[in-house]
Amino acid sequence: MENTIIITNSHPHGFCFACDTVSNEQVFIPIHVAEGYTLKPGDRIKALLVPNFADKSARGTPWQAVRLYSEKDVPINQVVEVRDAEHLNAFYDGVIDDEVMKLIKTGGYFSTEEIADHLDVDHNLAADMARKHFVAGRIVMADVFMSGKDEPAMTLWALNAAEFFLP
Repeated sequence: MENTIIITNSHPHGFCFACDTVSNEQVFIPIHVAEGYTLKPGDRIKALLVPNFADKSARGTPWQAVRLYSEKDVPINQVVEVRDAEHLNAFYDGVIDDEVMKLIKTGGYFSTEEIADHLDVDHNLAADMARKHFVAGRIVMADVFMSGKDEPAMTLWALNAAEFFLP
């Protein structure tokens, strides 16, 4: 659905939150959608909204913007086909997958929790996306264990093994 939204929060990392003026529900605006716009609280903008099936957080954000329209843009009759949650999650996975790689390419190493917080996604989704890059050989991972524990306390992700060592 295409509605006017009002920006309520603009995060320094580039993603935003807004309020849908029709449903009065919260809207998540991912980094790749907000890119190219200078959005600040109070701004009104048209957006193409879809159900936010990817949000598994306790507080829940029911909508996600997949396209924004500036005053210069002429909205096109774009159809977002949502067959089911699995279909839409595949779309989100590709977007989040790209954002995980973009973050890791900035250098250093990141815990799964840091990736999840940076992208404002569920911890398990962040881990799954990072694991896909690891299995494909694009990044490396390190499990960190606490003494006497069988399960890792955290997993760290980096572009290469050298990122884990201090200079």
